[in-house]
Amino acid sequence: MEDRKRAEEARAEIEEQWRAAFESNPMMYFIVDAEGKIVLVSTFGTEPLGYGADELIGQPVLNVFYEHDRDTTQRHVQECFEQPGRTMSGRPGRFAKMARCCGSARPPMQSS
Repeated sequence: MEDRKRAEEARAEIEEQWRAAFESNPMMYFIVDAEGKIVLVSTFGTEPLGYGADELIGQPVLNVFYEHDRDTTQRHVQECFEQPGRTMSGRPGRFAKMARCCGSARPPMQSS
């Protein structure tokens, strides 16, 4: 019983450390599920777009990209799911431009 309690405490501590690193990282990170919906977004991922995390979570990640860049982005997301366990990051020319929230330029956040 004591070993289980220590293991649970260690897991909780690692989770807390991971979340703190995720939130304080100055990169735009989105974690998406197999359907492409946002399940977690870094603070830096919300601020440049002008949305709150609560507005983004549950939305298709493609909604934060300009419509003409969504096919490229969809292919990149698909590559991520085809190679589980591999960390992939955007490279120049690889990631499409993200839409920003600026008054009337705010991209639609409609559920698909």
